[in-house]
Amino acid sequence: IWFFDDEIGADGGIADHVYYKSRVLSVDDWRNIPVAAGDTSGIASGYAAVAGEVHDCNDVRMSFAMAGTFPEANTLAYFNGVEEHLYPDLMRTNYGTNIDGLYAAIEMEASAAGSPVFVSALAQVAGVGVVSLGWQKAFVYPETLTSVSLRGTRPDQVD
Repeated sequence: IWFFDDEIGADGGIADHVYYKSRVLSVDDWRNIPVAAGDTSGIASGYAAVAGEVHDCNDVRMSFAMAGTFPEANTLAYFNGVEEHLYPDLMRTNYGTNIDGLYAAIEMEASAAGSPVFVSALAQVAGVGVVSLGWQKAFVYPETLTSVSLRGTRPDQVD
């Protein structure tokens, strides 16, 4: 998790502390989201998932960003953009993220020791072309969801 200087003490926090909003996935979501994304058998035992949001450098959620993982997941899904009733939108496969910036890489091979996975995103920017929205190395573990949100290219990702 990366925290930046302007986040220290923000959101009503105290000096030298960062407010962090954790994410929780219900057992029902773990079972239903892969099926809704077209992975009819769900996430098999011993496999994992990666999900998160794609943001620009100003921390604004990105629409039409294409996310990807290496190694590749069996299913990559984008969501419908309706936070109150969130579900995978199969029509977004060729368009990328919706206004919610959400993606999910479903059913990835994982080991108990943690399997490395690289998550990245790209977007087409008018007048510029295809740009990187950053990348992150994470680890996946069997029967878990690893949350990876990209918040634009960080200084250590640029030569």
